[in-house]
Amino acid sequence: MREVIFTGWNFMRALRVFLGGVILYQSILAHDSMYGFAGALFMLTGIFNIGCCGAGGCSTGFPTQQKAKAPVTEEVEYEEINSK
Repeated sequence: MREVIFTGWNFMRALRVFLGGVILYQSILAHDSMYGFAGALFMLTGIFNIGCCGAGGCSTGFPTQQKAKAPVTEEVEYEEINSK
């Protein structure tokens, strides 16, 4: 977990954390919980370097975590059906 948080920082990741902090600060001033949720979401995506792609759909940075999968080929058997 520490490796994910402390490595791989780039401009977009820092921007997400910064904008999340600004949104979170504004939500505290405005007493608005929905903006607070959005700000926390922005900050967490930046801190943990995750995206909104779902369960392993894409990665935002660590190519060492992406392992190439060998293509799976299966032999398909066909059966001929006579309709007479």
